[in-house]
Amino acid sequence: MKQKHFILLPCLLLFLFVSLTSSLKIFNNPIILVKNSPDPGAIFHGGFYYVVTTAGQSDTSKFPIHRSKDLQHWELVSYVFPKGHLPKWANPKSSFWAPELHVVNGKFMVYYTGREQKSGILCIGVGTAEHITGPYKDRGTPLIKNHTVGSIDATVMAVDGGDYYLVWKDDGNGNNPPLPTWIWAQKLSANGLEVTGGKTQLIRNTLAWEANLVEGPWVIKRNDYYYLFYSGHSYCDKTYAVGVARSKNPLGPYEKKGDPILKTGGQWSGPGHCSVIEDHENAGNFVMIYHAWHKEKICGKNHRLLVANYITWTTDGWPQMKSINARINGEEFLRALEK
Repeated sequence: MKQKHFILLPCLLLFLFVSLTSSLKIFNNPIILVKNSPDPGAIFHGGFYYVVTTAGQSDTSKFPIHRSKDLQHWELVSYVFPKGHLPKWANPKSSFWAPELHVVNGKFMVYYTGREQKSGILCIGVGTAEHITGPYKDRGTPLIKNHTVGSIDATVMAVDGGDYYLVWKDDGNGNNPPLPTWIWAQKLSANGLEVTGGKTQLIRNTLAWEANLVEGPWVIKRNDYYYLFYSGHSYCDKTYAVGVARSKNPLGPYEKKGDPILKTGGQWSGPGHCSVIEDHENAGNFVMIYHAWHKEKICGKNHRLLVANYITWTTDGWPQMKSINARINGEEFLRALEK
């Protein structure tokens, strides 16, 4: 009898695993029918998923916020900075990039990239709001400003013990000749509007596939590890891809997995700049939301589309991705967007 129990147990575990994974939805991609939705920052709050993206470079409203109950059907609900509420320090016609919404010590925060009007330097900005849908009020001056290289792609890392760290990228690839692109971390103040203490280097571009840059960081904690997801190579062609590094300490040292876990394939090209959030209908399962080009529109008219896929995990604890699903006919979708 004992031998039978030992045989049945692995079968039962396999059945449970297959049952759980088969219950996960297959996304119709792109998940939002807007032809330019790069740099997604996603969050779950109050029973809804929210995603905020870069869109447009005019003096009108900045950073559209979409909301969903199921990660598949989305509605536009507001803008981070509606017209008339733009940050005064940033050039309204240049480089409003990479917004993310976070809750820091119970406060709704937006962190984003802007180009300072006086110096022309790319900086990290921050604003607060009474509600997650905004409007957000900028603090009035950049949060992060480096006079040597630009600073872009801010995210927030929540660590054990209740502290929060700002994580961002040096835009060294924008220099001539290019400089290394470090991803940094620095502790946030309790109100989320300041950084305190010294900053720590997490990773930089060291692998061949990363070429001149690593960027678009996003950090989650799973089991014993902090996982730092990032993008590398050139955003405007098929070389762009997503990599990951991990550490048991939030400030490192981080070990890179090596090869990218998500890269060009099928109808989609140059996937990157991801958010990774838990599916609250299927606890313990994580979804990656990122942008990618349709293979026929690479770097054309800013056709970066919003795509989602589930992450799976290897037996030794590394995340991995399946190929991008595209149940919506790509050509039909693109024709609809051009109308």
